[in-house]
Amino acid sequence: MRSLLALLLVVSTLHAEISLPKVIGSGMVLQRESNAAIWGAADPREAVTITCSWLKKTINVKAGADGKWLAKLKTGQAGGPHSITLTASNTIELEDILFGEVWLDSGQSNMEMPIAPVSSAYTGINNWESELAAANHPQIRLFQVGNIASKEPQKDVQPGVLIYGVKIPPCKWQNCTPETVRHFSSTAYFFARKLHKELGVPVGIIDASWGGTAIEPWIGKKHLTQAG
Repeated sequence: MRSLLALLLVVSTLHAEISLPKVIGSGMVLQRESNAAIWGAADPREAVTITCSWLKKTINVKAGADGKWLAKLKTGQAGGPHSITLTASNTIELEDILFGEVWLDSGQSNMEMPIAPVSSAYTGINNWESELAAANHPQIRLFQVGNIASKEPQKDVQPGVLIYGVKIPPCKWQNCTPETVRHFSSTAYFFARKLHKELGVPVGIIDASWGGTAIEPWIGKKHLTQAG
């Protein structure tokens, strides 16, 4: 009986730690001069305190009955770096955050084609060696979504599987370097580079492309039925 009571006491005091999706992390870019959304999970009804280095006040939100929470952060002009501290039953610190332009790219093989050759399917771009050698842009941040199939909507992106020779991504924000952009979408990279040079602001680019996939698998069953 004592062992059972002790076990119940331990279980009752355990908390599900606050967690974030992979796309909300250190090194990310938040849309400048906007109310940028961040979200995550915690215990049901748990209070989450958010402290931002660029704001004078803290932001307090509460998780819903399902444990999900969302907050809007008012961002300023392009620049950084900034930091965010999230506190609940545990603490998460996000660093090296920039304000700038945030874009999502998606599509088939013409979008997924990486800069460097990786297979007979993806042979790279013209002059890929020189383009890759010059791809040092610390204010361009890359986030690559993995290729993974599922019959049900996923709660978060995953590294996925090796397809067409494209390296399995780490699913985290990375500075643009010759190494990190090597297997990244060349179209997305050139778009981000053009924005960065012309606007003079940091750019966050999210690559969610997969060669040969139709648009329908990217749309939820509910919305496909409605469009039916």
